Amino acid sequence: MPRKAAKKPPSSAKGRSKPVSRISRKKTGATRKVVAAAPKSPPVDAKPASQPARLVTQPPPRRTSEIIRTRARFTDPMRAANEYSNVRDLIQGQAAKHGARTFLVFEDDGREYSFLQLDEQTTRAANVMLALGATRGARVALLLNNSPEYVFAWLGAMKAGLIAVPLSTDLDSDELHQALQDCGASLLLISREFWPRAEAIRGDLAGLQAVAFVGDGPPGVMLESTLPSAGLADPAKLYDFTACTRQAALELKTPVPHQWDEAQIAYTGRALPLPQGAILQQRQFLTSARCLSTAVGLNATDRLMCSLPLFHVNAQVPTLFTPLALGGSVVLFSEFSVSRFWPAVERYRVTAVSAVPAMLGILTERELEGARQARRDAAAGVWPAGHESPGALRQQGDAAAREDGLARGHDISSLRTIVCGAAALPRPVQLAFEKCFLVPVLEGYSLAETTGFATLNPANGTRKIGSVGRPLGDKLAVWDESRPLRPLEGDWTHKSFLRANPAVFPTADINQRGELCIWGEGTLKEYYNRPDVNPRVFAGGWFHSGDLGHIDADGFAYVLGRKGEFIEREGDFVSPREIDEVLMRHELVETSTTIGLPNADGSRQQVTTFVILRKGSFESGRDGGRLPASEEQRTDMLTRLKAFAALHLTEKKRPNAIVLAAQLPTDATGKTRVHILKRQGTDAYQRV
Repeated sequence: MPRKAAKKPPSSAKGRSKPVSRISRKKTGATRKVVAAAPKSPPVDAKPASQPARLVTQPPPRRTSEIIRTRARFTDPMRAANEYSNVRDLIQGQAAKHGARTFLVFEDDGREYSFLQLDEQTTRAANVMLALGATRGARVALLLNNSPEYVFAWLGAMKAGLIAVPLSTDLDSDELHQALQDCGASLLLISREFWPRAEAIRGDLAGLQAVAFVGDGPPGVMLESTLPSAGLADPAKLYDFTACTRQAALELKTPVPHQWDEAQIAYTGRALPLPQGAILQQRQFLTSARCLSTAVGLNATDRLMCSLPLFHVNAQVPTLFTPLALGGSVVLFSEFSVSRFWPAVERYRVTAVSAVPAMLGILTERELEGARQARRDAAAGVWPAGHESPGALRQQGDAAAREDGLARGHDISSLRTIVCGAAALPRPVQLAFEKCFLVPVLEGYSLAETTGFATLNPANGTRKIGSVGRPLGDKLAVWDESRPLRPLEGDWTHKSFLRANPAVFPTADINQRGELCIWGEGTLKEYYNRPDVNPRVFAGGWFHSGDLGHIDADGFAYVLGRKGEFIEREGDFVSPREIDEVLMRHELVETSTTIGLPNADGSRQQVTTFVILRKGSFESGRDGGRLPASEEQRTDMLTRLKAFAALHLTEKKRPNAIVLAAQLPTDATGKTRVHILKRQGTDAYQRV
C-alpha cells in the first residue's frame, strides 16, 4: 500500500507553523507521520507555513534483553591479531626489524647474539637437521642443558617445519626409551653428560636415523664433523652438531610452515604409567607470548631472565618467545644458580623473571640466613627486624654480601615483576619473598597443555594471594561434576565442530569445587598417539586439566590440587595443599609435602606430612641442623609441629604422622615428585 503524504500543520494567526513533536518509529524501522501538538512556548526557529513538516527518523529504542557490546572484538588486547603467523616469519621479521640489537646473552660465558645472528644460527641448525635425515613433520628430540645452541636447535626445528620434542634432563634410561619410542623421534640431539642413558637404548629405537652431539662428545668417542648430503646420514655414526652447523647454508629452502602446523610435543604427567605428549602448534606460541606480554605490561625495552630448564614451558614462552616477539632480550642461565642470580640482575638490568615456587623459597631462605648472620650492634639484636626488607637495601659497599651473591649487596631495583607457575605457590613463600625483596610476584596457572599460562594475577590491579588469577586469553570454567559430560565421539580433533564450538558447559556455582577446564586457542591440539585418552579429556569440547579448584565471585581461580592427590578421610576429602600451607607458616618449617599413605591393614589412608626444617633448627643436628641429633630432639619437634597444626586445622585435617626429612625427591624444576614419595613411604625418613 502506498504511503500517505504527511499532512501540513495548520498555520497560526501570525503565519507561523506550530512546533512538531517527534514520534518514535515502530520496531520495523518505518517512518511515522508527524502530527501536531499544542505549543508550550513560542518557538525561536519556527519555519514558514508554506514549508512541509520534517520527516523525523529516530533509532529504535534499545531493548533491555540485548547484549550491549561496549568494546569491539578487535580492540580487546587479548584478542588482537598476531603480527606473525609462524615461527619462521617471527624470527626473520624480527631480524629485519631489529638487526644487530642484542637478543640473547649467555650468562655462563658472556656470549651475546643479536636478532640477525639468531636468524642465521637457527637457519644453519635447521639445515643440519634436514641433512641428517629429518623431513617435514619429523620429530627431533632434544636432551640438552640450557645453552645458546639449545635455543638455535629448538627454534630451528620449528623454523624448518619439524616437530621439536624437548625432553626432561632428569629422565632415567627407561623413561627416555619410553619417550623416544612413543614419539618416534628420527633425530636425537644430546649433550655428553646424558649419553650413558641413551647409549644403552640406542639399538632398540628402529626409527632413530641419527644422533648428534651439541658441544663436546663423550671421552673416547669419535664424532663425524662433516655435514652429510641431505638424507644420506649414516645411522651408525655419531655426528658433531656444532661442527656441522658451521658448514650449513644460510638459506632455508623448505616450505614456510603454516600457523596451525605442529611445532612441539611436550611430555607431561610423569606420575602416569605412560607420560602423555601434548601437541602444540606454531601459532599458539606466538599467541601465548602476546597475551602474557599484554597482561604483564612488557615491551621492547624489557630484559628477561631464563634460569629454568628450556624443556619447560615456563621457560619457553615467558622468557624466550615473549622477548622475541617484543624485540626485547633475554639472559640465559645453563642452570639456576642462587649465588649468581642477583649479580646477573644487577649486571644486565633484568626487569622480569619467570620462576617456580622452589626458586623463590631458596632465594628467600638464603637471603634471610645471610641476614641472620649479620649483627648491627649488641642493642639492636639479630638483623633483620620484623619490619625490614634485607634484600632491597642496595648496599653495594658490603663486600661480603656481594661476594656471597646476596641481594642486599646488589642493586636489584631494575627487577619489576616475577611471574610464577608450574606448581602451587604457598602463601607463606610468596609473602616472605615479597617482604624480603620488595618485588611483586604474579602467580598463575601454567600447564604444558595450555602453552604456558592459562591464568595470571593482574600486574596492574588487585592481586589475590593464594589465587592463580584470572583467565589469560583462553576461557576457564569449573565443571559441575554432578552434570556428566559425554566424551567426544567420532571427530574429536581440534578442527571438529564440537571442539571449535562447544555446547553450553555445565559450569559450577561460585566457589563450588570442581575440575578446572580450559577452552581457547592456547589449548593443546591433542595428546600424541593417545586415541583412548583424547575423547575423554576433551569431553564437552573443553580440555579437562585433572586439577580441582574453584572460581570466586571476582573471577579469580584457585587450584586445590590434582584429582588423585586428595585424601579421603571420614567420608570427606582433605586437600594436601591446605595442610602444607598451614605448616609452612611455622617459623622453622621450610617445605612441607602432604600425601595419603595406606595404614597397616590398608583399609584407609593416613594423612602423612613430610617436613623439611630450616638450617639450624636442631642444635648439633645433622644436615646443617635440619635433622635431630637424638630421639629426644625429634620427639620434641614433632610435638611442637602437631600442636601448631592443632591450632590452625580441624581435627579431620590434622596429619596422622609428621616425618622429618633433609630432602625430598624433586624434578628439574624443584617440584616434589609425589608418586616417588608414595612409593618410598616413610621408612627411608623415620631413622634418626
